[in-house]
Amino acid sequence: MPSTEPRDTPKQWLKAIAIWAFLGFWIYFFSFSLYASGCHKFSRPADERLHKCENSLRFTGFLFTDHQRATNLINQGIAQADLGEDAKAIALFTKAIPLLTGASSSNRRPLKLQIEILDRKMRDPAILPRARNLFQTAVSEWVKSRS
Repeated sequence: MPSTEPRDTPKQWLKAIAIWAFLGFWIYFFSFSLYASGCHKFSRPADERLHKCENSLRFTGFLFTDHQRATNLINQGIAQADLGEDAKAIALFTKAIPLLTGASSSNRRPLKLQIEILDRKMRDPAILPRARNLFQTAVSEWVKSRS
């Protein structure tokens, strides 16, 4: 015997809207997180990595912590160094340093510790020595400006 309950109740509509909203948000953030993973793959061409890093920051950057934003900026700087854009690379590295040290917040972290962590990351054989040298230049300039 067929049900006597109306087919489209407000409760069913609310459930459907909630499910579709959840799926929309989940698909958006999941697809951009997969897309943004290309930002960290140094085996890809530099212009492709730079494009992915910029888009990642543009579309999901509002969710990033300071450390994640700094990592993104450093990866952009490495890509710029690979493309031969030294001034842009140094500017990006310089923007990342205060985020790493917490200089812009109350969570200050020692610069030396953060630089040691980054030096380990920069030893990746896929990163060109040029990017390492530009990063060291940016750190030196930032330390001088803070003194």
